[in-house]
Amino acid sequence: MNYDITGKKVVVLLSTYNGELFLSEQLESLERQDLRNMSVFVRDDSSSDNTIEILKQWKEKKGDWLSWYQGDNVGPAKSFMELLNRAPMAQYYAFCDQDDYWESDKISSAIKQLDLCRNDLCIYCSNVEFVNSNLEHLNYSRFNENKSMMKALIYNQAVGCTMVISRKLKDLCISKSPEYLLMHDAWIYRVCVSVEGEVVFDHDSHIRYRQHGNNVAGGSANIIKKWINRFKLMQGKRKNKRKLMAVELLKCYCDFIPDANKISVKKLACYDENIKSKLRLIKDRNIYSNSLIGNIGLVFAILFKQL
Repeated sequence: MNYDITGKKVVVLLSTYNGELFLSEQLESLERQDLRNMSVFVRDDSSSDNTIEILKQWKEKKGDWLSWYQGDNVGPAKSFMELLNRAPMAQYYAFCDQDDYWESDKISSAIKQLDLCRNDLCIYCSNVEFVNSNLEHLNYSRFNENKSMMKALIYNQAVGCTMVISRKLKDLCISKSPEYLLMHDAWIYRVCVSVEGEVVFDHDSHIRYRQHGNNVAGGSANIIKKWINRFKLMQGKRKNKRKLMAVELLKCYCDFIPDANKISVKKLACYDENIKSKLRLIKDRNIYSNSLIGNIGLVFAILFKQL
């Protein structure tokens, strides 16, 4: 039975790049959503495999349900933000990765909860189930629903492929163009929290987050990846990513951010000015997690200007 949201439209935003291996299976899961008035808007990031042919076949099969275009190779963050800028009018927008698999209630579960929000600036995100290439269960993500400003600045608490946002939040996010954009989901989540939008966390998973050779985020391989990322961070390849996002928040949305949140954003944006500003951030209890090793690494990152 389809969930009826009469008068409301949901657009699924899908960025593809050389996704021939799993794209059809993902589109099939979108086709099975128990939701009326939903469409899929795809931007291909200059694929060189059979992705375009798959999109053409689905367009011929589904008509207006799916629309797509191909752009320059700009990477996932800019590709998704371009999708958001060019998306057709809707009440809600959902971000979609090409290699996952959505349960039939993925979107309807989000809309049911977002419809209860009192704030027009709202975002939904959920837990995820990690699966292997054959969609066999591996584990679930560690879910943290701390909604404080500083936690949002330090940690990426929303998984992009679970996110559904309101039209008003979408309009706010595309009204500015940040010079530094690490990933679209991290940016949009921080924008929402900084302007005191409403965040909805769903502890249930409605998505199978596929782990494969080009997309490793769970299990033992994740430990290796985390240490590789930490090494890269200390080598300066991702230097000061959190600080840079804080700087962009102030540049883009200073007039929208309440004073209490602005204090936290400025504390991070200016943390590396001198030893006092570093210690001021280190003393802030809101920056820490439940991981001792992670907290030690965080302190070192602050001291060596690698946050």
